[in-house]
Amino acid sequence: MRKLNWSWLNISKSSLFLILPVLFLIIGLMVTSEMGYYYLYSSDPEYAFLLNGLNILNFHFPYVVMGPATPLHAYCAAVTGIVYLFRGGPSLNVDVLQNQDLYLHYINLSIIIVTAISLFLLGYMVYKSQNKDIFSGLFIQLTVFSSWLIYDLMRRIMVENLEIIGMLFLIILIFKYLKYPSEKYKLFDKYVIWFSVVVGFIAATKMMYLSVAIIPFILIEGYKRKASYVVLTIIFFFIFGIAVFSRWDAFFNWYWDNFMHSGQYGEGAKTIIDPTVYKNNFVYIFFTDSVFFKLFVLNTIALVIYHLPFLKVKQKNDKHYKAILGM
Repeated sequence: MRKLNWSWLNISKSSLFLILPVLFLIIGLMVTSEMGYYYLYSSDPEYAFLLNGLNILNFHFPYVVMGPATPLHAYCAAVTGIVYLFRGGPSLNVDVLQNQDLYLHYINLSIIIVTAISLFLLGYMVYKSQNKDIFSGLFIQLTVFSSWLIYDLMRRIMVENLEIIGMLFLIILIFKYLKYPSEKYKLFDKYVIWFSVVVGFIAATKMMYLSVAIIPFILIEGYKRKASYVVLTIIFFFIFGIAVFSRWDAFFNWYWDNFMHSGQYGEGAKTIIDPTVYKNNFVYIFFTDSVFFKLFVLNTIALVIYHLPFLKVKQKNDKHYKAILGM
């Protein structure tokens, strides 16, 4: 008797992870369609990224390296070059400067598309790593819908656009690493390398987000492997942020002044922490985003409950606990 082919069922399950990415794409298209010309409401940082991308296409390093934002500069250069190939006409520089908003539109549109694709990969990869649990894959895709800030970023071209994509891939790695057998650990195994690549990319896009490096650092087993992760992350940071070498003084002084002064962009009194500003910012973070605040509280409660002896839930080398602790 001929066996039935049930492979279509796996295809239909996979297609479920297209629902939220398509919704994200539709919302993104709606948001961008309402914005009109960029110069009517904003020139910073959209035009800076466009022109720095043009610098790269002219075989020059980008001038702005304070982010350092090199990955976004390179991305803008790639999209600009592709769009120009289909347009032809005058020289590249002339066409970009005469049609700035057209190129900005395609850069913005492509970022939304890439984010939607990354969101699909997130759901599908989590589904695969969680013993094909459809609910886990769909639930984790709700990440990008948890804050109004994501919708605001859809209309912009900012480093945060690439940070979101980087964070989605970091989540994928975390879920896959939770299932990685301990006996396969090596000094430079694939997860040490991939964590370093993703965190290096995130930091090179905007160094302010380097704090996420603590999550893989806590997750990775063994001091030698942690040290190799740190070294590789620094190496990949400079690979992705290679433009900092062209203006090292500007890059270093930017972060040093921000660290040593209390005001915005390195201005203000020379003090590392201003208690009043710190308190106000702390309150602002936790009470302007209710989802983040609630998750932070639940996360903290879970960490406390985990150690209660009568519950008997504490385990040796518990990766899930380390992931929560890192976050």
